[in-house]
Amino acid sequence: MQMHQDVHQILSAQDLLPHFQPIVGLQTGLLLGYEGLIRGPTNTRLESPLELLIAARRAGIGVELERLSVRVIWERFHALGLPGMLFLNLSLPALCARDAQGNRTPAYLCALGMDPRRIVIELTEDQTLSCYRRTRRIVSLCQLRGFGVGIDDLGSGHSSLRLWLELAPEYVKIDMAFVHGVNKDDRRLEFLRSIQRIAASLNTKVIVEGIENEAEYEVVRRLGLPFGQGYFIGRPCPSPASSIAAQIACKAREA
Repeated sequence: MQMHQDVHQILSAQDLLPHFQPIVGLQTGLLLGYEGLIRGPTNTRLESPLELLIAARRAGIGVELERLSVRVIWERFHALGLPGMLFLNLSLPALCARDAQGNRTPAYLCALGMDPRRIVIELTEDQTLSCYRRTRRIVSLCQLRGFGVGIDDLGSGHSSLRLWLELAPEYVKIDMAFVHGVNKDDRRLEFLRSIQRIAASLNTKVIVEGIENEAEYEVVRRLGLPFGQGYFIGRPCPSPASSIAAQIACKAREA
């Protein structure tokens, strides 16, 4: 009960702190953009994005939290004047939901004044998808409005490959579980190679998540994978630099 009250209070006060993590071109060293992430009040249990989202869903206000989060993230991104694309996480139910006026999420995003050409809607597979046909229709609407579409954490859920097949996204993000230790694990290496081949045949851009050290970075770069993010490239922070670390750009130029 206390957790429900806390999350309702957070939404009422809009007590959310956006963070941004850079996404870079592994072959070029150029900044592609940032993934927008959200945190609850500092030094509380609900500071954790996962705990915050779980509490909101249990309180029946998960969609409201997601919509408020994308608004807060967009407003901060715009205020900071950050360059490149903004990747916004949305669950499949939140994407398909209607508001009190009957508008679905794509219309809500446009109403916020977003430039669709700079936004990638990053779909998360953390809830069951009940209807591929309806979701495909709404994703197509997003793309017609100019939004990019991506699939988050490819390989972490039971239907992420089906989502890739059905939704034809512009981007897929490879889950960090397949990247950690790839420099020492031939099975992970073959997985990345397979995803790279599929993506090339479908004209999908791959973003490798969870690159945490130089050895992992070098492996995924040498494989020819186009984009990456992770602690080695840059940690999430409220006011990120508008350019990537010099060492990343230098390594790409040396390739």
